[in-house]
Amino acid sequence: MDARERDVAAAPQAEPTEGDLQLCVGMATRSGGDEARLAVESVACQLAAGDELLIVYTGEDASAPQRLEETMAAIAPSVQVLAKYRSGISEARNVILAAARSPFVCFLDDDETAHDGWLEAHRRVWASAPQRLAVVGGPMLPDWNGGRPPWLRDHLTGVLSVLDLGDEPLVLGRKLGNPPQLRFAWGGNMSMRKSAIVEAGGFDPDRGARPEEPYARGEEEELQERLVARGLEVWYEPSARVRHHIRQERLSLDYFRRAMRMHALEDSRKPHALRRGQVRVLRSGARFLVGVVRLDSSERDVARLGMSYGFALVGGALRAHTGRGRP
Repeated sequence: MDARERDVAAAPQAEPTEGDLQLCVGMATRSGGDEARLAVESVACQLAAGDELLIVYTGEDASAPQRLEETMAAIAPSVQVLAKYRSGISEARNVILAAARSPFVCFLDDDETAHDGWLEAHRRVWASAPQRLAVVGGPMLPDWNGGRPPWLRDHLTGVLSVLDLGDEPLVLGRKLGNPPQLRFAWGGNMSMRKSAIVEAGGFDPDRGARPEEPYARGEEEELQERLVARGLEVWYEPSARVRHHIRQERLSLDYFRRAMRMHALEDSRKPHALRRGQVRVLRSGARFLVGVVRLDSSERDVARLGMSYGFALVGGALRAHTGRGRP
């Protein structure tokens, strides 16, 4: 019996059973177009009596929320659309957390579709979860529209929010893999104990994608770091699967360069950022030379992306060290 099985067996009897546990599904969307409709369709048939479906509209059209609610109500009558104009993803998720009546909130992105049984997988975990469980995440599997570029190696797919940690349940927020690194759940497939998130202060609105920083990210990891520091846990549930539809414009080197530079600027706040950036530049430079020798253009592309990240990490760390403002 592993640690999670022991936790489930020892769960307090006061916890609600799977049959009467109510969940809130939350989604933010800037367009409310066909992708959002498909996302709602994928989850509408999984809603149980008493479940909520909350959508935050983050675009600029003041008349869009009403149209969006009318469209989505034809699919899921219980839907509620909340307008939060030009907000970022962190603020939108905080709005959903504040509005949810349910004690557990499940987030789905508008460019994803939930697999059959997605909501029940989250419900099953929460129905027998210990109080120290704060977050449950699951796989975010890619749908490559137009094919996967040859330079897009597995270690780069995190830029596209692709997540697959295997077929076994895991306790996250600790070092995994080789080389070891911290692993966390991601917001496109994440359920949360509302009370724990509110007590921790919610998502940081200065992190994550927002109008002024469309390539920013890291809001999920930063929140989970705070939760783990409080003694709470993050679990990975492999049966709670979603399909992430990768837009064609994201499968370009230019998109990756911008996204990785922004990621580096976020990472430059962390300890030892300068040294890690220097190591990345050196390793990527060596990789570029290997690509030159082997006449491998995709290897050179991967190396250039690594150098973009490394140089941005070094620059951000130096600015932070010299006190020249937030990276």
